Amino acid sequence: MRDAFKPILTAIGNWHTEIFNYFDHPITNAYTESLNNLIRVMNRLGRGYSFEALRAKILFTEGVHTVKKPKYPKRRATMEDSMFAYKTFSRIIDIERETNYGAQISTLISLIETGDL
Repeated sequence: MRDAFKPILTAIGNWHTEIFNYFDHPITNAYTESLNNLIRVMNRLGRGYSFEALRAKILFTEGVHTVKKPKYPKRRATMEDSMFAYKTFSRIIDIERETNYGAQISTLISLIETGDL
């Protein structure tokens, strides 16, 4: 019985970190694989484009990206400090940068189906 499971035990021993890493960090490459599949569909619909050109078209399509814009808190009124003759703020505001989450797969699929991409 042990001989039947020897290849599996060897593989798990050699690739333990890679196999069980998903349970520590549940992130997959499903989004990337879906984009690659959409690029293949676009390649079938229009001949003559390179993979790099199609990938750029998918990644940089205008208006389909989900962007999280920073929320700025309302500023409190500045106070005049007459002793020192300068303005002081009640707190310093951290500046967040906007985050681009890329295009949603469903949006790209609908653009391909309507021929707008």
